[in-house]
Amino acid sequence: NSEFLKKELQQKYHCKEQLFKVLHKGIENELIKFKREDTLQKKIPGSILFVKTDFALGGLYTLVESLKDIDREVSLTIIGPALQHHEMLKGILEKAHISYELFDYMPPEKIYEKMQESEIFCVPSKREAFGVANIEAMAMGCKIVSTHIGGIPEAVGGDCFAWLVVPDNPIALRKALTEAFGTSIENKMNEIGKYLYRFSSTKVVSQFREILEEC
Repeated sequence: NSEFLKKELQQKYHCKEQLFKVLHKGIENELIKFKREDTLQKKIPGSILFVKTDFALGGLYTLVESLKDIDREVSLTIIGPALQHHEMLKGILEKAHISYELFDYMPPEKIYEKMQESEIFCVPSKREAFGVANIEAMAMGCKIVSTHIGGIPEAVGGDCFAWLVVPDNPIALRKALTEAFGTSIENKMNEIGKYLYRFSSTKVVSQFREILEEC
């Protein structure tokens, strides 16, 4: 589902490049057409959204560490960790004096509502083949702060539309979050919409047909 994964598989199995085709994960056309300018008015200043079931792989500990000494008021919403981990995570978050909400499963439409409210979407993953949640959050008008690994740069358009840092580095992540909070993306909304079109469900289905025809 990414050029990154394609290269990984080519190297691992020593296969010819022609045997692999890339088919990005897509997002619904309605998200592409979503009025991001209107959503900016709904944003809660200082709000950060983290969505990942495997929260350790998603870099949640690094995110919490980066927020300990950040020079502003923030609120963190975490969606995904199983209930069995909640008490442990609550202890870490309260010790770090971070204002938070913690959820396990949440249906996609509810996650989109959280994305509409959140100023920043941050899942500083240690490993990610693509990261479709990042482009969903982009469609919802979120500023994206993540890591420069795997298929994430490919998904978010590199540094043009996101703040990307190395994983497991809370100092670099804190700096990126601070810069993102201090930056307006309003003048990039149209450009972001055009970029996201490549991941629309219509375009992905069309690409899938082309792959089948080639085979």
